[in-house]
Amino acid sequence: VSCRRSAQGNTLAFFYNTAEVIEPTPGIYWLNLLDANQVYRAMSDYLVFDIAFRPDGMQMAVGARHLNSPDQGLFILDFVTGEFQNLLNLEHVSNIIWKPDGQYLAMIGKTPEQDQPSWMIVHIDTGLITSQVPVNMDHVSSNSSNLTPNILLPPPDFPAWTWGVDLLNSQNRFNM
Repeated sequence: VSCRRSAQGNTLAFFYNTAEVIEPTPGIYWLNLLDANQVYRAMSDYLVFDIAFRPDGMQMAVGARHLNSPDQGLFILDFVTGEFQNLLNLEHVSNIIWKPDGQYLAMIGKTPEQDQPSWMIVHIDTGLITSQVPVNMDHVSSNSSNLTPNILLPPPDFPAWTWGVDLLNSQNRFNM
């Protein structure tokens, strides 16, 4: 299980990050810590790979793929409506980081046209990739089946370094 806590500290979200999908593992679960008896769920037909709260806590960026269709990529989940939309079609999404102004996301992603993943910055309103540099795959173990969070750092000139967020620990990641 992977967990994230909102910047305001009142919302906890979690997902099961396993390739073996057994009910009720698909989707995202979250709860308001002020009313921990009510657990919400969204994207119940999606295998989730990574999540990150928008700095204002009203939305979440989600890297996921649908279990029974080709729908995959970077999604935005709105906590007020419970609706989600596909912002960008990507075959891989991990290490999602919000810019503090909530207008951009940095992440590792792989478009269908790419041979290997890249660090990319995506504009939240348009879904356009505004910056992109290949991931240094020399840092990935050859027997690793996925990209391990926080070991793949973007190059020193990648724009997200100027955002004032801790790229090493920005998601407060922990596994149970």
